[in-house]
Amino acid sequence: MLYPLIQMNYWAPFLHLYQPPIQDAHVLKDINDSCYEPLFSMLLDNPRFKITLNVNSVLLDLLHDHGLDDTVELLKELIGREQVDLVGTAKYHPILPLIPRREAIRQIKLQEQDCQRIFPNWEKRGFFAPEMAISPGVVSMIHKQGYRWLLGSGISCSGDWLFDKIYQSPEGMLLFFRDDIISNEISFKRISVDAFIKKLNNIHETTHYIITAQDGETFGHHVPEYENTFLKRAMQAAIESDTLELCWISDLENTFKIDGRIRVINSSWSTMQSDLDYNTPYPLWNHPDNPVHRIQFKFFKAVLELVYLAERVVPNKKNQELITTRYFLDSGLHSCQLWWASARPMWSPNLIMKGAELLLRSAFNARLAILDECDDKQLLSKSESLFDQITQYHSLLLMEIMEMERDINGKRNIPSYYFESLFLDDSPEKKPGEMVSKAAQAEEERK
Repeated sequence: MLYPLIQMNYWAPFLHLYQPPIQDAHVLKDINDSCYEPLFSMLLDNPRFKITLNVNSVLLDLLHDHGLDDTVELLKELIGREQVDLVGTAKYHPILPLIPRREAIRQIKLQEQDCQRIFPNWEKRGFFAPEMAISPGVVSMIHKQGYRWLLGSGISCSGDWLFDKIYQSPEGMLLFFRDDIISNEISFKRISVDAFIKKLNNIHETTHYIITAQDGETFGHHVPEYENTFLKRAMQAAIESDTLELCWISDLENTFKIDGRIRVINSSWSTMQSDLDYNTPYPLWNHPDNPVHRIQFKFFKAVLELVYLAERVVPNKKNQELITTRYFLDSGLHSCQLWWASARPMWSPNLIMKGAELLLRSAFNARLAILDECDDKQLLSKSESLFDQITQYHSLLLMEIMEMERDINGKRNIPSYYFESLFLDDSPEKKPGEMVSKAAQAEEERK
């Protein structure tokens, strides 16, 4: 008697864990207690569970600095047991398409050095760009760093949606895309475990794979006990199913054919089609109609110019101010200060300024290093001019934040789409998208 072949489908779950370098100690400890330690312990208690994981090493630094090494040890054990496939990323969580290539590569190398130091058997395979913010140029750069595959958001896929094959970039990098709809259903508790497992099996008629991806903090911190009430139950159901296999993203190329080359669309996992239509692929970090974002990027650019000047002209590379300059620049490129300025609806003046403070300290030490080590009057004058420009942009940033705060105050509980109107002038003589702000006027007067 002939029995029909059972169709096997594949679920590759992915989690991203990160905290910014400016995170307060009590917040870090709360997240560790509610999420990281319980999540890792749950996985260890279930040796058949497998997951692909991204952990920015700035988080590992913070856990160590605040006496939470036990959590790092749990992660080491998971990697040693081959339950976790740890992917590469950029250490301090910058938005890679928005920073200079040299800084992007440096951030990737810093992450690699930490992974090799903390997890001696770590190997390059997959890569997660912070916030899934990618572009064709970023994909090419990551491929040149020796990575095999990259994970992007579904919106970044420029070809037909593949569920039984794997795309490549023009350079030959394997491209995987998360299922944005199913991932968001999980993140916002819009699907039950039973409905999720049924969808994994039935969403396509032929053998297929589904990649879900969320912030790891969803499980336990954002949604209390969610690592048990959803993730554990879903993984257990998958491994007990005759038609599902729980796997790493890295495993998928062993089953599915590599077919077709595409260029990714500039985007992130927070990008909507309306953002692409507005030519704004990274809206939460660089919106053209957001006056705070505009000042932040002018501030960034000036800081980078001064830092690069110091690194070029200071002969003593062991100069303490020069070393301090680089430390604060590396950490100051983290994305959160931009995210908290997005007002969609995330808004925190203090966290914006905490990020700006790191960059200001980088510039301050760059100026000190030049004063200590350089006697060329022209270079001294140039560094002074750049530092003055940086302090002016810092003041403009404060002004713009105050103005935005006045606009936002009292409007925090309305739908996020309303915040778009904060970036537009209502006066009839202005075209949509044009901004009038006191800080912008002050900048024009300064020029």
